[in-house]
Amino acid sequence: RGPSPTPPGPMAMLVAPLPGDGRRSEGSPSSRCAYEQAHPHDVRAQVLHWMSDVLGRPLPKATDDKALHKLLRTGVVLCDLANAIRPGIVDRVVRADAPLHTFQNVARFVDAAATLGVPDNALFQVGDLVSASDLRQVVTCVYSLGRATHHLRGYRGPTLGRPVRYRGDAVRSSATPNMLRPLDVPRLADRLSSGPPSFANRPTAPSGP
Repeated sequence: RGPSPTPPGPMAMLVAPLPGDGRRSEGSPSSRCAYEQAHPHDVRAQVLHWMSDVLGRPLPKATDDKALHKLLRTGVVLCDLANAIRPGIVDRVVRADAPLHTFQNVARFVDAAATLGVPDNALFQVGDLVSASDLRQVVTCVYSLGRATHHLRGYRGPTLGRPVRYRGDAVRSSATPNMLRPLDVPRLADRLSSGPPSFANRPTAPSGP
């Protein structure tokens, strides 16, 4: 019998990138499923793993709401994520931990997510993250961003899940205005824990023709 496995050290608390996993490979369904295979039935873990791969650095594990809020609340990690997908899309990221800067960073990320193709009903409001009032919607937004990367021109980094589908089978390009309602984004919320997030009082884009 071989030696006993080494107990996990401090790095076990980090989400380390999977070598090669999630990298776009045209015509390869397995690349789209890499994060689902690594973290079956755990959308939050899939999102954090994908973020780590896009950023090229490990992220602290955030297995509960408190840890997730601590990781994302300043908006810095989210803005870095958007800039890793499209350099310069967030033109100013303030790294000081102050309430005003936190609101500005988060708002800039939400604007960038919409520009990158996240549908309106998958976006979150700044208060959802800053006050931790709807972290499931924040996860939904980032997951949808990972799906939107399938369609981004010039982006060759890791993608997440299946491409977003729109009414009339329209596919958004990186330059298409955010005006189409997705067919399946709300289904993601059903997998996030206790139930789907409320989209009440959220702006709803008009349906396509």
